[in-house]
Amino acid sequence: MRLIQAFLAAGVPSSTIAEMAPCMSEPTEDRARQALRIMGRERARLSEAIDGLAAARTALDRLIEDNHAYLTRSADDGP
Repeated sequence: MRLIQAFLAAGVPSSTIAEMAPCMSEPTEDRARQALRIMGRERARLSEAIDGLAAARTALDRLIEDNHAYLTRSADDGP
């Protein structure tokens, strides 16, 4: 149960955990290799999501900067 909780905390979907269940219930070298492949795939998925979020944050930062610049120009122009 702790291992499943650890996988859930690591962002691994329950369907993927179910895919690894045989690897956890009756470990063998082959199943350990299979689990490693699955975990590698999940890590790549998470990395892709993180990269996408970082790009979105950068785009939002630019929009925030543009808004600040607009407000600064408006304040300088006065009423």
